Parts: sequence; C-alpha cells; structure tokens
Amino acid sequence: PAEMAMDQFMALYRVAVQNHTIASHYDVEKLNANVHHFTAADNITGIRSGSSWGQQMPQLQSIDVPGGHETMMQGEHAKPLAEQILNRLQNHNNNKV
Repeated sequence: PAEMAMDQFMALYRVAVQNHTIASHYDVEKLNANVHHFTAADNITGIRSGSSWGQQMPQLQSIDVPGGHETMMQGEHAKPLAEQILNRLQNHNNNKV
C-alpha cells in the first residue's frame, strides 16, 4: 500500500510467508471445545479465512468482524472485535476442561 514504507511491507510479507509455511505443516488435533475464529470481513482475497479452518474443525464458529487481516485490531475496528470476544466469552463459552 502507498501509505506503508517498503521495509515495513517486507517485514509483514516475511511474517505472512513464515505463517503460511508453519500453517501448511500443522496438523489440527481433535479439540473437545468450541473454537471461536474471528475473521476479517474486509478480506482482500474475497474468501472467508474461516472456510479452510472449518474443514479441519467442524465445531469452528467463525465470526466476521470489521476490517482487514491487518486492521481488524486497530483503530475503529478494535472495539467491535473486543465486543465480539467479550460476547463469546460470556455467552458462548461452553468449553470443556
């Protein structure tokens, strides 16, 4: 993006590549708990990020929140995300210990 310095972009790119490499080798264990996945509503790929995880974990509850992958925890998008997290912890958290 034009508002981002190239070195900052490259640092984020390297993290994204590393995350992809790690995630592609990760085997999901069977969880006996609800899993809440907060996904960016403004995903630039147009594909919900929860869709691939949902194939691995049918109990996954994917919740769209405003913002993109990098912005959903920043500025005006942080409050709706925090509200959704609190809502899930208070009302939808029947995890088995």
